[in-house]
Amino acid sequence: MAQARLRDAGGSAAALVPLRALPSPQSMALVGACVLVIALCFLPLTPMYDFNVFLHAGRVLLRGLSVYPNPRSPAVYSGSSFVYPYLISWPFAALALLPGWAARLLFFLLGALAVVAATLIAGRRDAIVTVLVLATAFTITGLQLGALSPLLFAGAVLLWALRERPRAFGITAALVVASKLFLASLLLWPLLAWRRRAFAWACSLSAAIILAGFLVGPLGPGGYLHLLVALGRHESGSGFSLMGALKMLGMGSLSAESAVVGCAAMVLGYSYLSYRRCGEEAMLFSGGIIASLLATPILWSHYLALLAAILLVNGAPRRWFVALALASWVISPPHGITIPFPPSKAVPAHGAWLTLIGALVVCAYALSRRARAPGRGMEVQSPGAPAAGTCGTQLVEAQAEPILTLPSAALRRARR
Repeated sequence: MAQARLRDAGGSAAALVPLRALPSPQSMALVGACVLVIALCFLPLTPMYDFNVFLHAGRVLLRGLSVYPNPRSPAVYSGSSFVYPYLISWPFAALALLPGWAARLLFFLLGALAVVAATLIAGRRDAIVTVLVLATAFTITGLQLGALSPLLFAGAVLLWALRERPRAFGITAALVVASKLFLASLLLWPLLAWRRRAFAWACSLSAAIILAGFLVGPLGPGGYLHLLVALGRHESGSGFSLMGALKMLGMGSLSAESAVVGCAAMVLGYSYLSYRRCGEEAMLFSGGIIASLLATPILWSHYLALLAAILLVNGAPRRWFVALALASWVISPPHGITIPFPPSKAVPAHGAWLTLIGALVVCAYALSRRARAPGRGMEVQSPGAPAAGTCGTQLVEAQAEPILTLPSAALRRARR
């Protein structure tokens, strides 16, 4: 069966999905069995805390009440209050019309299907890779809690697939960023890659969603900022954030914030230099995700599911997904699971350092892999892209079979 692989204007690998390259029934059965195991074995171990917050916000919204707690009350950091941009509560108002069990089941299936769809969008037909992504403790925890992280993982992969389509990219980016504001750092990727239209659409639509929430919601910019600051101060030490780790080492808030910004800037700088040297846009995408994870003052373990997006975009082999899955169970097992592994007790306090080291190793691997790849065809170059040819293949091998692309081959020839 014909397969095609294209290096776009930035020189990054982008998988094309042949129409007949859909997963086999056996592969889909394996993936379905994995989702069923998660539903039967892991979901009963813990309540869906995050989804319960969303569902409560939807019910409160239907009653015409404020979805937010008092920004100056301890309820802000109680773990049971809605703290997202106002318009994010609207979809959950529709789910609030359903019985609680039906809403929870529907949201779980939506998250699981989003993870599966992301691997297909990335061009990975390997059912084992899909199962490994589902089986990481980060993904399982997100599905257990009814968190947004599985959807954010799928959204990040979809952004990569839509990078040649500015409007679709902007709409997807707005939904992703408005759902989790710390992912705003990811928007530096299209800016540094000189995708000006995609960057403009993403920023304008993201700002529109957030500002619209201020106009129609109960909190203005000042009140919402106060809510986020109070939340960050109290929860930064509870998760895996770099800021929390630095504070545990005795650094003050201002020093820790400065160090975090410096680390995120260093990651972005390294990614940009790699992109300028080799034309690998995947490095900018990877750097944007890592910088987002480093910069956020609140980093829960299920946010780390985004690391699998880096592996998918860089076309990593199966063994890297195995390593991520195994490491995830050591760093933070799913809720209700205890691993009798002594070093794991110290991992939460140093999780940010492990995340940083692991993610940089992945980026270094991706760069060296591109550097070793022999050229196999003509170059495709576009305005704004660095000169290519020093790090890997720049073009496409394709057979004359009908191909469904995300984005299409025609759009890849001329960046909008």
